[in-house]
Amino acid sequence: MAVFAVRRAYVSAAGVFDRGGLMSTIPLVLKLVVVATCVECVVLRRRIAFRSARGENTLLDLFSARPPLLQLELSAALSVVVWAPLMWLSHWPLDVAAELAGVGALIVVGLALGLAKGAEAVLGAAVVFGLVTPDDRLFTGFVLPTAAAYLIRVVHTDPDFWRTGVQQMRALSRQTADLAPPTLVDRFWQAVLVVVAALPVVAVATMPMSGATVTDQILRWTAAAMVTGQLAGTLWSAAPLPRTFRHIQAGALTASVLVAAAVAASPFGGWLAHLWPLSLPGVAGGLILVVIAALSHLGYVHGRGWWQAGALLFRVPLAAGVFPFALGVAFHPGHGRIVAATLLATAEAAAAAAGRRRPRPDHANAAWAARTVGWPLEKWTYQLRPWQYDAFLRRPGKPDHLLVRTYASFAVRSARGEMITGQDYLVRDPGLLRPLSGAAALVWADLATRALDLVDEQVVPRYPREHLETLRKAQRNTRADVAYATGMVLAYAEHWPKAYGELRNAGDLYRRIGATHRAALTTAAAAYISAAHLAQPGSAGRDLETIPGPVAGEPAIEYVTTIARAAIERCEPSPGPPLTDAVLLASLRRDPDAPVWGRSFRIALLELLNQARNGAADLVDSASWRNKLRIRGSGRLR
Repeated sequence: MAVFAVRRAYVSAAGVFDRGGLMSTIPLVLKLVVVATCVECVVLRRRIAFRSARGENTLLDLFSARPPLLQLELSAALSVVVWAPLMWLSHWPLDVAAELAGVGALIVVGLALGLAKGAEAVLGAAVVFGLVTPDDRLFTGFVLPTAAAYLIRVVHTDPDFWRTGVQQMRALSRQTADLAPPTLVDRFWQAVLVVVAALPVVAVATMPMSGATVTDQILRWTAAAMVTGQLAGTLWSAAPLPRTFRHIQAGALTASVLVAAAVAASPFGGWLAHLWPLSLPGVAGGLILVVIAALSHLGYVHGRGWWQAGALLFRVPLAAGVFPFALGVAFHPGHGRIVAATLLATAEAAAAAAGRRRPRPDHANAAWAARTVGWPLEKWTYQLRPWQYDAFLRRPGKPDHLLVRTYASFAVRSARGEMITGQDYLVRDPGLLRPLSGAAALVWADLATRALDLVDEQVVPRYPREHLETLRKAQRNTRADVAYATGMVLAYAEHWPKAYGELRNAGDLYRRIGATHRAALTTAAAAYISAAHLAQPGSAGRDLETIPGPVAGEPAIEYVTTIARAAIERCEPSPGPPLTDAVLLASLRRDPDAPVWGRSFRIALLELLNQARNGAADLVDSASWRNKLRIRGSGRLR
């Protein structure tokens, strides 16, 4: 009886909501599920807003006050009352957009609204277009993409806010135990990128061209292979990036390909395809597209302001040749359009193969690392779990300390008074709104040291034995770099005793791993500080004696030791050209098993040496004054 009662209620509800027979293609149960999902989206939205307004960190305040569930449900009901009339009024504009630009326009608008966290709007749209005035086209083309985009945004960017305290504790314990191996979200985006990369080949295979010649078929498959190769190359080159940036790049790439396909399949795309042979036919059109793509890339990379924005307008439609391929090869094939699109795709593939358009892992790591300076220690430790797995356990034979070296370079750059881009991202500490100059830059060096300690604690016990020595050597090398950076920060802050100790320690660490040139450079720099700023010429002389003879004759090392000996003897160094970055770089490259110092490391040493040369006259004057005082005193004693 209960089954018949439920069935009778379902049929009556379907009759109420199916006036006009518009729900014949989508079951009522599916629409109710979508509406319930949209209600949950609003609940998540309100929960995130509540916690964000309180400024709480769920890692620390797991048991703080939470909004009552009834309050969240009433908020969802109020959203229906407010947004349902607004979405009903938007029925006509959305219909017009669908008529002019096709369903692709609805999908684009829905994705944009969902990514903008328009949970209340999507709930109102689901109720109106699914139940009140059913419209299958708006429901599938607008409501579903909006809800999907919002859920993807929330799951990827705000897990610490929408999870409950118990869920957060479980996630924390699981991540700590397993060093955050790839999750279902990571696997999902990897699968999405594989599917997206294969779409050009699938399009050519499933969308035949009527009246195509053998040449046309060869060109179509060539263009598909070039575009697919670029998309697959983007997937491969994004592997070293932090997971957050991989997710963002995967979403942007997927959205760009889908938008290009939607626009190409729309009436607007048909109009462009009709216009194309009149302006950019065949080989000439392809060459023109290549030139425009190259100039727009240069304008975007090197331009500023309006020039960069204008270049971006041309660069986005031509990037990787995706949109010309979708327009002229897949949806509206024609000989002239196929030739032009193939030339552009080939040129873009050649530029990508040359490495000019690949993502920069160092830039992505720098952008992510700069945001971590204001985090509490618990949050910072939690967020570094994925890095420990990706940088070390994913490829055991190739440990990656790029993040630690980024922290070390930030320390040296901040000590020089440089503002690190991103350190003021969503921070409440006013001190991070200005450069962390002087001794304040030690916060970056502390983060680098903590990251190395985490590797020793969490990664080394789980590392494969056959690669353990490689990891330990890389750890020692990186610790030496961090010690050098710390010494340079202290030198900028004029904390000379500590600067000498750190540089001397860095020299010893470099010597243990066989980086003799780095050991000689740092030891000579420490000797100069000992003689010039600590008035300990004997200790400085003993430091210089530890530099081995085979490397003492290197131009860069000889220059630094000359500066140090002049400080010991209180005389001006021999005249000659200053040490250049090219000479220093050549000396560093003679240590084959150690990564070359970054530019910030080299600039710090060169500035210390320039300061030493400029201050040599003051040292000489002070030495002569003390000599005169000693002679006068001896005369009086006589």
